Amino acid sequence: MKEGLVSVIIPTFGRSQFLKRCVESVSSQTYDNIEIIIVDDNGKGQLQQLETATVVDSIKCRFPLHYLVQDENRGGSAARNAGAKHAQGEFIAFLDDDDQFEEDRVLKQIHFLKEKAYQNPQIKACTCLVKRRKRGNEVDRQDPKHKENYLFELLALKESLYTGSTLLVFAQTFFELDGFDERFKRNQDLEFMIRFFQHHQVAVLNEHLTILNIDDRTNIPSYQNILTTKQLFLQKFKPIISRLPVEQQREIYTNNALQTAKVALWNRNVIGFVKAIRSAELSLHEWAVFVKDVLKKSIMHLK
Repeated sequence: MKEGLVSVIIPTFGRSQFLKRCVESVSSQTYDNIEIIIVDDNGKGQLQQLETATVVDSIKCRFPLHYLVQDENRGGSAARNAGAKHAQGEFIAFLDDDDQFEEDRVLKQIHFLKEKAYQNPQIKACTCLVKRRKRGNEVDRQDPKHKENYLFELLALKESLYTGSTLLVFAQTFFELDGFDERFKRNQDLEFMIRFFQHHQVAVLNEHLTILNIDDRTNIPSYQNILTTKQLFLQKFKPIISRLPVEQQREIYTNNALQTAKVALWNRNVIGFVKAIRSAELSLHEWAVFVKDVLKKSIMHLK
């Protein structure tokens, strides 16, 4: 590992039209010690892979740019792990192919993480806040966060802070945790951070330094995909959940059922929606919160 080097890993699948903007946001960083690793998960020789290769060739980047092609589509977890295996940096950062860094994102995170890790050796990663854009216009931004461990909140899906595009982690810590669990086709970031919080803490930099672009809607999960993911998720973390107070256990299972219900709704799967809502066993207050959240997200994507 090269001291001070940040390896930015960008997995890409089916969205070559956004990739140049994404990479250029990294190339524009005010921090000077960066390598970029693009992992093409379209499958070697596929049309999207050939289109992606053309885009990569057109990118002018002031940092070393590595382009890795997966033999076949293996999913986001496997793509990120493949990128990490080629990383030479002391730090690893992740960025989805349709998202962007603000130009001082890496510089600020590096300084903040080093400072906090010196004060508290349990801190092994840093996150920042996100702002969401649609057609270039901001539609939402995260509120400040003030904790260093969000284990319960993540299990209960109460925190959306830990999207992979905000994470800067010590490479050694990432490898000690065995990277991403490649069985997860969705919620990979969530699963990784829950394991992270069983051993470590995070420094939260309360600045909006990551841009999540929500123009592309091709990544909406299928109902069956999210149902399978939730079953795997709850089974894997059942030993942790069972040690929590009963009211927290209920909140975890209710909120995960509600997420399944939302995906069923997006996919117009009435039977799946009814099954998920029944298993959630909502109170009137929880019904109100659920409807409000669904309406908010629907309005955001219609803007």
